[in-house]
Amino acid sequence: MPAQEKVTDAPHLLFSPLKYLFLILSFLICGMIVSVNNQQQDLPEHATVLQALQSMQVQSFNGVAVAVNNTIVKKENWSTHSLQPNDSLVLIRASQGG
Repeated sequence: MPAQEKVTDAPHLLFSPLKYLFLILSFLICGMIVSVNNQQQDLPEHATVLQALQSMQVQSFNGVAVAVNNTIVKKENWSTHSLQPNDSLVLIRASQGG
């Protein structure tokens, strides 16, 4: 009976290793984590700026500016500029108004 009590008294111990395994597997599948406007985003390894925008379902690129690690990336370079793990992206969308 004491062995059964240990299992039922500590169910969190059964899930803890699975939680860490899931985190490791999700990192291997996703490839890398970058920061986009101070929020973590999972991307495939060596994703480009364009792929990052597409994964975030940005509908229109008109009026959008992107900086990677505080350096502006020209729109014509979005498809070739590869991101690295822990890069910091800032997306800015111009808007009209008064």
